[in-house]
Amino acid sequence: MRVGSSTQGSTVFQTSQAIQRVLREQSDSVRWDTQTTGGDPASTRIYDQGDLEAYGMTNYTVKNALNSQEPFEDEDLDVPYQGFTYFVRDDHFVALDGTGIETTDDLLGRDVYLLQPGWGTRQQFMDAMDEDPDLKEELTENVVNIDTGDVAGAAEEGRIEAILSYGANEVNLPTWMAETGARVDLHSVEVTDQFQDVFEQSNLVSYYEKDTYGYEQDVGDTFQGWNLLFQYFFDPDLSADAVYEVLEIAYEHYESVQEGQPAFFPYGEEPEHFVTAIESDFLPVHPGAADFYEDHDLWDDSWERGD
Repeated sequence: MRVGSSTQGSTVFQTSQAIQRVLREQSDSVRWDTQTTGGDPASTRIYDQGDLEAYGMTNYTVKNALNSQEPFEDEDLDVPYQGFTYFVRDDHFVALDGTGIETTDDLLGRDVYLLQPGWGTRQQFMDAMDEDPDLKEELTENVVNIDTGDVAGAAEEGRIEAILSYGANEVNLPTWMAETGARVDLHSVEVTDQFQDVFEQSNLVSYYEKDTYGYEQDVGDTFQGWNLLFQYFFDPDLSADAVYEVLEIAYEHYESVQEGQPAFFPYGEEPEHFVTAIESDFLPVHPGAADFYEDHDLWDDSWERGD
């Protein structure tokens, strides 16, 4: 199966590469090929064209494709079945030391990086900010539009003052952000009431506060931001046995996957991680995943089994 996996250096890509390696070691029947696509919208369109059999992304982007909403207006796209959760992302702001940026109010009008253009998660953040259009306009007044691979250099050169960063499963940062943290001094940004109101009122994100993690430097004690859930989606034409085997190997050999991506969930110890992002009243669950969930007492009768 060819699996759409955003851009190199992203957690999506790192996870897919780690799964690919372990499947090649453990499976005689399933081949997992990681394909960089540039982001969730690109993966969605490439799948529709028949050049992917699976992809990892947020439910939000898939729902927009299903309903022909931005950035898929006037497009009639096929989407795959739900599979399994692999990533809870903790989005948050950090600022460069010396910029004077301490709170999210200080971000207004400054040179801020709001993720890579073309990423579905950037679109998701922008849509969440529509809860307060005036605040969104001020925040994006001087948005810096570059690829993640260029962020460290731009920060080092002073072309970026603050960054929308993220961590994975309370374990680590994406490669591009780890590199940035190794080259410049950073600190976490406090979320003010007007930003918190946006995140709490939007149905697209979930506000959180938790201890900081992932940075090799002291960025402060607390992250405040919003969570995003990612899962793998699988083509209905993929055999149930193949998808079942992917989940079974993730369950039985998660520690081997963690050698390549430490943030991979410990499914064998806590199998409920598989279903965190599965939603009712959405898409059917791939029959291979459904069989696995039934065998491990994870199935919810409110979900629809795919054909």
